[in-house]
Amino acid sequence: MASKRTSDDERELEEEVVVAKEQPASYNKSRTVKLVSMISARIRLDGPNSGKRYTWERAGAVVAVNEEDAELLLQKKLGEKPCCGGSPNYLFSIVE
Repeated sequence: MASKRTSDDERELEEEVVVAKEQPASYNKSRTVKLVSMISARIRLDGPNSGKRYTWERAGAVVAVNEEDAELLLQKKLGEKPCCGGSPNYLFSIVE
């Protein structure tokens, strides 16, 4: 009988429901997009929507920016005339 009791106890333990811990809600969590600098210069800009300051130290530097700022930053160009084969002089490109 002792062995039957042990197996019943084990079944009860197996049937226990495990409750996952709830993660605290984060209301200020924003999504980010990585942008790489396409020009050989230090660029410091304030996000057009968030107002956060972003700095790219050199060409090829990657900075995570708020998703709400990314679209407008990707439209920024250096000068009005295209360079080198007609391609526009965009300051940033998205990193995937």
